[in-house]
Amino acid sequence: MIGSGSAPPDLVLGGDPKELTTLSLLDGGTASGTTVNSGGMLFISGGSETGGHVLGGGSLTISGGTGAISAEAGAKVTFLGPGGELITDQPDFAAVISGFGAGDLIDMADFKYSNGTQASFKNGTLALTHGNEHTQLSLAGNYTASNFGLSSDGSGGTLIAFRQPPGQV
Repeated sequence: MIGSGSAPPDLVLGGDPKELTTLSLLDGGTASGTTVNSGGMLFISGGSETGGHVLGGGSLTISGGTGAISAEAGAKVTFLGPGGELITDQPDFAAVISGFGAGDLIDMADFKYSNGTQASFKNGTLALTHGNEHTQLSLAGNYTASNFGLSSDGSGGTLIAFRQPPGQV
């Protein structure tokens, strides 16, 4: 558990019973380059991870912090409560995302944003399109396309914010 300060860079979580399996980054705690293998878990609550990689079977939980990661198929990303931000520059982000809701953000840093960028949601897949470019995210939960507000992330990428449409519970 890292409260205030930094974890050693390039930690490896899970994959070997002799290795650390869980890392918690609390308010002010930071890590960089963490690899989360199958059976490993990274928990962020007010802290941040940059340059991490979640492998199949690994998990990332974001509760009011920021996770800048890439992910393989079979990985899981869970938002717990408002204020979480997932940042990825991976065009084909492969993890299943759950718990995305009010106050949470997903920054698709390498997916260009313009007023023509559109979102659609069907069968657990959020599809983003911009001209001939497209990308997809897998989200567990009941959503409609109107739940996803799109804007610029300020660096040329696309920021996805959860929106609760009027009348939707």
